[in-house]
Amino acid sequence: MPERPAGSLALASAWLWAELRPFAGRAEAATRIALGVCLTAFLVLLFELPGLGIAAYIPLFTYRRDRRSTIKLGVAFGLFAMLTVGTTLPLWSISENRWALRFIVLLMVTFVTFDTMLIPKLGPLAFAIGSLTVLLLTIAGLVPDGELVTTELLKAATSIVIGGGVSASIASVPWITAPEAEAAEEEFEEVSASSDRAIFAVRGTFAVMLGFVIFSATDWFGIHTCMFTTLFIASPERERLLRKGALRIGGAAFGSLLALVAMVWVVPQLDDVAGFLAMVAIVSLLAGWVAAGSERISYAGMQIGLAFFLAVLALPGPIYELSEARDRVIGVLLGVLLAWFAFSPGTLGLDRPFRRSPPTGQPVE
Repeated sequence: MPERPAGSLALASAWLWAELRPFAGRAEAATRIALGVCLTAFLVLLFELPGLGIAAYIPLFTYRRDRRSTIKLGVAFGLFAMLTVGTTLPLWSISENRWALRFIVLLMVTFVTFDTMLIPKLGPLAFAIGSLTVLLLTIAGLVPDGELVTTELLKAATSIVIGGGVSASIASVPWITAPEAEAAEEEFEEVSASSDRAIFAVRGTFAVMLGFVIFSATDWFGIHTCMFTTLFIASPERERLLRKGALRIGGAAFGSLLALVAMVWVVPQLDDVAGFLAMVAIVSLLAGWVAAGSERISYAGMQIGLAFFLAVLALPGPIYELSEARDRVIGVLLGVLLAWFAFSPGTLGLDRPFRRSPPTGQPVE
């Protein structure tokens, strides 16, 4: 018994080394991701646009080992960012200064987003449109002057266009090698049964709207990052949820720790944008290296990047108030916990994230 912890530690260390070891194409993939993040951040900073945190995350989120899939996702985010503004403005106009009505609008948009995410072939497209709508509606709520909403939404959409365009452009350039790690599962599941999609949609909507209620009721907008976190980390499969639960919490916690370290010790030492981008590049390389690994660890890389970008890059340019970074980190971790709770067995009286086909020879329930 006394030797068991040492043995477990050795096994964990061996597993971590095996998952983080170099292989052909991994450095290239991490470099592509970091280059996309830094170029996106530079352009968004250059034009002083809102939505830097989400825009910088797009090159990491859209990364696929298949370059064509990366290009498709990047183009989809870019194209639908502007189109989504046209649907967001009417939704905002009918819910402006009406919290209850805005709650209903967000609830409907979120439910439709989660439901259509699981329709075969439409998942990435539905997620792009739905997540952008939720993002733009949230940004619209920050604008003090209603007459400036259209301008701010167009600026935020431009940030997303930049992120998607940069991701697609970098993926379209052939480099040296392709990663040889085992193929990862697709980010979007294909589940066609309406009852299965409904269960997933109810759970996801519950998590997002609970986050909205918490930061609205407490008037603590700094933790609004919990909404975007739940959108990006929802998973319909129980096995994926349990397996990725540790990756979610571990990745988000590590990314949050990096954000706090950066805000306390690194950012105060930075004198210009070049230094700021260098810091972003280092974290992006780290997140990209992990994300380019096998499916057993790649999700942790996504969470490292998401937590860091939402915490440090939520506003145009560096921030120097530790309280702002603290609030965003709390929001990210809260979002992880809300997603974990919403998709846990038994929550809301649902005993599974979605229905599965029974083993051969067993009747369908």
